[in-house]
Amino acid sequence: MNVASAGHCNLGRQALSIGLVFGIWFSPVPAGLTREAWQLFAVFAGAIFSVIVNAFPLLTASLLAVGAVVLTGTAAVLFTLYVALVYVHLGGTWETLRRQLYRAENFLGNVLGLPAGLT
Repeated sequence: MNVASAGHCNLGRQALSIGLVFGIWFSPVPAGLTREAWQLFAVFAGAIFSVIVNAFPLLTASLLAVGAVVLTGTAAVLFTLYVALVYVHLGGTWETLRRQLYRAENFLGNVLGLPAGLT
């Protein structure tokens, strides 16, 4: 398999992962669940699926999931804590996680044009 076809294969897996999230997100909410719980499940299922099919590395999938949950306002604090604990449990370190979150915060601040510390 050459590099170009490997890139297309990975792009397909990434699109499939994101499609799964949107498919669950916009499907009818099962009885007994809140809309927020269903949306949180959609993001969580998509993150797990993307790691299983090697669409994204674990850290990337986690940060994308956290970003989606925070930007949509779906149980942001609890999910962020959960992803951080899962990342550390799976072999990451708190220092690595802190550095990645700092980089993501700086990137988001630059994209939104916010001063440091407001994101």
